Amino acid sequence: MDNVCIRQSRPDDFEKIYQIELDCYDEPWSETEFFEEFHWNKGANWFVAECDEEIVGFAGIWSKLSESHIVNLAVLPKFRKQGIAKKLVSALIFTSERKLASKYIFLEVRVSNKPAVELYKSFGFRVMKKMDGYYVEDGESALLMIKEFSK
Repeated sequence: MDNVCIRQSRPDDFEKIYQIELDCYDEPWSETEFFEEFHWNKGANWFVAECDEEIVGFAGIWSKLSESHIVNLAVLPKFRKQGIAKKLVSALIFTSERKLASKYIFLEVRVSNKPAVELYKSFGFRVMKKMDGYYVEDGESALLMIKEFSK
């Protein structure tokens, strides 16, 4: 999708981003938890995907010392399968490697989320381990995936 712009989020993006969180997840972060992470976590970087000036997706990373952690990524259902998640992941990787000088970036992803697993693998992430029962709400397992940056 050519008319998608990925940019750093702004404080006034919060309500739209949180609505996407609610629209995309059966067990979303609480509004308070999300608000605190979005506004007050100094180690967090949030990005939005805009299509024709409408926010249609977002992604966030936490960074500390030499590591980055993808903590959240969502694209509205009607905008999926158009390369938006790929553009968001690309922005997270670029920021982690080039701007934050991270040595690696990691994430957890549901075992059942095959499209996401394949997307991350296409960027060079590899599975470190399977974490049984990781998701408390339904007991599903997660894959811990990592991408190391060569320095």
